[in-house]
Amino acid sequence: YDGVFIDEIHKLPQWTALLLKIYEFYKNKYIWVTGSSPAIIGNAAADMARRYYRYILPILSLREFYFLKYGLKIDMVLDMSFEDKSIYEIIDVIKGAGLKLPPELVHTWLYTGTRPFFLSAGSGDIYRQMLMNELEKSIYQDVLSIVGELSLEEIEAMRGLIRFLKYSSIPRANISDMSRRFGISKNKMYRLLYAMHDAFILTIVRPYRKEGRGKSKFFFYDPAIYEDRGNMREALFVSVMRTLGLDVYASHKEEMGDFVVMLEGKPLLVEIGGKKKDIKGADIVFRDDILYPTNLKGKRVLPLWVLGFMW
Repeated sequence: YDGVFIDEIHKLPQWTALLLKIYEFYKNKYIWVTGSSPAIIGNAAADMARRYYRYILPILSLREFYFLKYGLKIDMVLDMSFEDKSIYEIIDVIKGAGLKLPPELVHTWLYTGTRPFFLSAGSGDIYRQMLMNELEKSIYQDVLSIVGELSLEEIEAMRGLIRFLKYSSIPRANISDMSRRFGISKNKMYRLLYAMHDAFILTIVRPYRKEGRGKSKFFFYDPAIYEDRGNMREALFVSVMRTLGLDVYASHKEEMGDFVVMLEGKPLLVEIGGKKKDIKGADIVFRDDILYPTNLKGKRVLPLWVLGFMW
């Protein structure tokens, strides 16, 4: 055999020591290991530095959703330049297959298709319940593996935070207010937030400038958890940027734009919104419910769905 494949390796006792022995004994073989807990894998795999390549599976992209649901293979949008040619080619492929166009399918994907178990869920309600079950499991397994131990108050605080973010239309939060709301200290609140970030439950988006008065934004890594459509759009953008390894910040001037993304060392101001969203002072705007890219006031207007074709 060329190698060995081990699934859910983190469930084995002392799995890092075992994996090191396998690696040392079979240096000319490939070893693939998977686990459903990125935090556990990431923390323990530090013992194997320089011996492995770590890859975290992101949420399903819209491109992958088309393939799993319809069997249609579509090319990716290769980079953040979002060339019109590649966008039009995607549209042509989908039209040629006679399938729903991205603006018609993007919300089905975001609400009930960001995880592969949509194939067996049978309905949107069942899918969303399965999603919340996964979230609960992440709290007990992933966060616990990072912080070492969790008190009942901390577990209830995380559940409260999830409820707050899920239904709130304002994803910014004040740590002092959150600490009082959930009955734990600020230090514990920070600890939980950073652990949830590392476990890919949340993404913490800090203000672009330290001197700005803006607060950090907190988004679920998986946009499907949201009920609010506006938060879902912004969470999609943040998740895509994080998955691509790009630094994204909350704009300190919301009257100009929502986010700042660093591209080749330069800030790109981005606005996210619905079909008629104004560009404000942003360099680029992503609009929901449109099919084609266009221009507004000399700036680019891109359909939100293109973010689903980055992998």
